Amino acid sequence: MRPTRARLLAVTAAVCAVTLGLPAMPAAAEETDNPDVTLDPASETPVQVTGFADETTEDDPAAAAVAHLADHTQTYVIADPAGDLTELGVTGDDGQTTVRFGQTFEGVPVFGAQYLVHMTDGDDGRVVTGATGKFFTELDVDTTADATESTATERAEGYILAGIADGWVSTEDAPEVASESHGLTVLPDGSGRLVWHVTVRTFDPQTGTPVQREVFLDADAAFPVLDYSSVRFADVTGTGVTADGRTVDVRLTETTDGYELRDSSRALSDGDITTWDGRGYDVSSVLGLWPSGLTPYSSPDTHVDGDLSEAGAVDAHVNAGHVYDYYASLGRDGLDGQGSAIDSITGVTQMGQPFVNAFWDGRKMVYGSGDAEYHSMAAETDVVGHEMTHGVIEHSANLVYAHQSGAMNEALADYFGNAIDVEVNGTDMSDPDAGLIGEDLCRTLSPRDCALRDLNDGATTADYNPVTYDYDGGGVHFNSTIFGGALWDIREALGGEDADRLVYKALTEYMTPLDDFVDGRNAVIAAAVALKLSLWDVLLIGKAFVDHGIWRGWEARLGMDGKELLGPVTTTRTEPNAKDGVWTTSNSDASGADLYQVFTGKTTGRSEPIQLSTEDTVERVFNVYPVTDGEWVAWAAWGDHYISIMRAKADGSGEPEEVARTAGNFSNLTISGDHLAWQMTDYRFGSKVVYMEVGGQPTPVDNTYYQNSWTPYIHEGTLLYLNIDIRTEYDQIEPVLLDLETGEKTVLPLPDYDPEYGVRWMPPVMTDDHIVAFADLAPGATGTLLRYSRDGGAPTVLIDENAEGAPIPGGVDATDQAITFSHWPGTTVPKIMQIPIDGGTVEQVSCSAGMQPMFDADSGTRVVYFDGAAGHTALVTRNKPNPRC
Repeated sequence: MRPTRARLLAVTAAVCAVTLGLPAMPAAAEETDNPDVTLDPASETPVQVTGFADETTEDDPAAAAVAHLADHTQTYVIADPAGDLTELGVTGDDGQTTVRFGQTFEGVPVFGAQYLVHMTDGDDGRVVTGATGKFFTELDVDTTADATESTATERAEGYILAGIADGWVSTEDAPEVASESHGLTVLPDGSGRLVWHVTVRTFDPQTGTPVQREVFLDADAAFPVLDYSSVRFADVTGTGVTADGRTVDVRLTETTDGYELRDSSRALSDGDITTWDGRGYDVSSVLGLWPSGLTPYSSPDTHVDGDLSEAGAVDAHVNAGHVYDYYASLGRDGLDGQGSAIDSITGVTQMGQPFVNAFWDGRKMVYGSGDAEYHSMAAETDVVGHEMTHGVIEHSANLVYAHQSGAMNEALADYFGNAIDVEVNGTDMSDPDAGLIGEDLCRTLSPRDCALRDLNDGATTADYNPVTYDYDGGGVHFNSTIFGGALWDIREALGGEDADRLVYKALTEYMTPLDDFVDGRNAVIAAAVALKLSLWDVLLIGKAFVDHGIWRGWEARLGMDGKELLGPVTTTRTEPNAKDGVWTTSNSDASGADLYQVFTGKTTGRSEPIQLSTEDTVERVFNVYPVTDGEWVAWAAWGDHYISIMRAKADGSGEPEEVARTAGNFSNLTISGDHLAWQMTDYRFGSKVVYMEVGGQPTPVDNTYYQNSWTPYIHEGTLLYLNIDIRTEYDQIEPVLLDLETGEKTVLPLPDYDPEYGVRWMPPVMTDDHIVAFADLAPGATGTLLRYSRDGGAPTVLIDENAEGAPIPGGVDATDQAITFSHWPGTTVPKIMQIPIDGGTVEQVSCSAGMQPMFDADSGTRVVYFDGAAGHTALVTRNKPNPRC
């Protein structure tokens, strides 16, 4: 129901009380060649141009768009539209047309850079009215790669496999991995960064969860600078059951052997809607692949039930038809807009167990069959609509699946999935459960307890979860209902037909891959203007976004309770390190476009950061993984041919020196005075710890094929590492101490453990008097915190993983006063905790709402860590735990 005029006047007053920053809304009758231009505040280039009335007689929309851009170069700042833009597609209806272009630089595609030109039908031809999008004018990058495509592919695979291990050292074989290179791309950071784009597909051996990540590696150093997941999962865990027993109409195709679940009755121009039999296939075998031998489900007669229903085949097939019909009502020909086939695979398993999830992999839908508590994911219309909408998004705005753009991706999938559900089932928007996603999946739980998300949860930017994109893609699910809730409020205000048409137009004609919440708001409002919605409706739309805290500069709400040492930090997968009052980390420029350099400073924050590394004038080098002992800083200078191990004085005196060279999968650098050590890993043959004294040669801790070693840590002439003799039981990974002067080795005793389960370890650390480690001794996510004496002997258990409230650890470090560790509870962002070295009360270091994924102990109780609560990633320090948490 629409509000009354009196209510609308109140809404108007409320909206006008807040600075909306709405784009200008010229009336259609007053369009002129004097456009309104909205600039990107960072680049000063137009992101939205309205108000043109540029008539053209070109028949081809793309040619008309290019001609318009060329005629107005001063407005659009695109010097060579014909040379710098590639047509990606043409959409539109009701006399309106949008041409979507992708930007190229010297023939190389620019990541996320798209420009959309809008036009209407005039009396004598087309009339161009404006454009929206992102075009990067400051690019100035060499498009010749020094690193080879094969090197980039190999390092991408190693990078993803290392990330899957997540810090745990285990005897399990590395999972199988496949990769696909997409060639060169320009990341539009500052002047641009040339990268290799590689898709890596594998699975998590602990959970069986399929992994498919897009990895972008610097094209000269083959160092990963960006990665994100391209598997669009429904965020649900647990078990499920078969379909709920309803009898529905199913579209089938008759064959010589029976009736296939193939629907050729819809008006897809280039394919059918087909549901394929995935029973007997593991989910890892269908991720991004089409396995041999796969066939459509088939029934001997026109009634489909039994095993096919249990596998989710009937629901997947019927709901795919509902999704197609909905988008057809908006003028779309299938998920890709080109009428391509719509394929679903159901009944897949996960390491021999039920796979209770669903995802879109860029080609097809994949569903498990469910188990005791959940129906198949295919049984819920809004879940099917959500996942298939990812296909629509991929073939339109292609919102990057990370941070705010990824949360918008999820929000739009939620919106359209739920819109389809309420339309198919006749649910009134006033129903208190209308905004629930996945509420009908459960057998025993109530809809509200079962639901995956609620578009009416009231989430605002004050609830924004500032995580990094390594975790939930930067909050793509955590934060989705902020934007999705605003869209749902718009549907409640405008009604389904108008709102759906509006949001679809915004997605397909105004949004671009790198949009944030404010960009998305502007896109919806621009679409409302293009649809000639009333001023009252536009004000209602603006109010919906205000109610969810979406206005320019909202990020300033975020705060932190530590002292900032360095920021913004724009590097990835390179951690902070600290010792005896000195910190070090890698950083780039504010845009992340420059090569990574090593910085250091005092953990008190009383001195300015010092850059220790120098830029190589011969080749591009990433300076990463720095570590310090308080006097020296060591790091890896990562180039395309080899990796240099560098060392410099922590106070910046003297020049950096190269102490060694290596190649391959390098990690876990550690330093103590003139001694250094690191780990070299071959994912086929195992790992070796290598150590050296400055001026000498690197030496492995052993020269046998049957010994594997990991995670070195040097302190005061002693090397600590984890070791296994593969000739013995595979569960016996043992901590070993190596005296670097005498060569004597001491194997530390293992804690009590279940031989059927074995022992997994987080990398152990060493202080003057103690050795500290987390061990995983029993099934479950928690860990046992152990403290050894440097003299050996059995370990002391400080925290038992079976105790109530035991941590889910992400790493550990220690001083002789305190042990600091990260706790990853799963329902909230990871937090840094601390316990006295002799045991006692566990305290939270920081009360900040931001994600704190990486940290290091300095001295006493002082900790340095990355915090996302500054509105950017910052290196932060606290002297002791915060008692107010």
